[in-house]
Amino acid sequence: MNKKQRQQWAQIAEFLLHISTNPVEILLQSVGSDAKILEVWSTDTATYRKEATLPFFSKNILAEKATLLADQLVLDTTITPTKKAATLLIREEGKLIGLFSIIQDFSAYQAAAASLLSLVQLDSLLEERPTALTPGSLEEPTKLIPEIIQEVLLELQLEGQRKYNKKQKLAILAELKKRGVFHTKGGVAETSKLLAIPEPSMYRYLASLT
Repeated sequence: MNKKQRQQWAQIAEFLLHISTNPVEILLQSVGSDAKILEVWSTDTATYRKEATLPFFSKNILAEKATLLADQLVLDTTITPTKKAATLLIREEGKLIGLFSIIQDFSAYQAAAASLLSLVQLDSLLEERPTALTPGSLEEPTKLIPEIIQEVLLELQLEGQRKYNKKQKLAILAELKKRGVFHTKGGVAETSKLLAIPEPSMYRYLASLT
């Protein structure tokens, strides 16, 4: 993506920030061999960092070949229980050259909905998305693990880092353990792959947490 294109998307991002009434964060991302976050705009403290690796939801979009061929916009990608992203696929002469993601926090809407439902005693209708793995929570629990890891990295302010020191790894694994990730079949292997921590090291770290 060249300088002129980046300036054009910067103008769009600034406009969206100006008209937004909710907390919003916008990412401009490159794709291909130099895939990374090019720019970050936010109405509050930014979660993501410029020059960081692509967030998991962008990697998932790039991995889905059917989406790359057919879609222009990917909506409602869940990041955490209160955050979702909408991503525009930027193309030039049919070739994908970047991603433009708009991330919004809708916790205020959730709180308002919960209050309204409680007033009419319909709380049971408000279903929350699971953020921890419990027996029977999902038929395919490994599909939820990347999202739980993403949520933990955001909470620990480690999103976008390529490597973690020992203290950071222990903090991440301790939180994932609390959420039941390692009680599911394939949980250790999946986490090892997503965090780039060898499985033998994973077991050593987990043993030190007991």
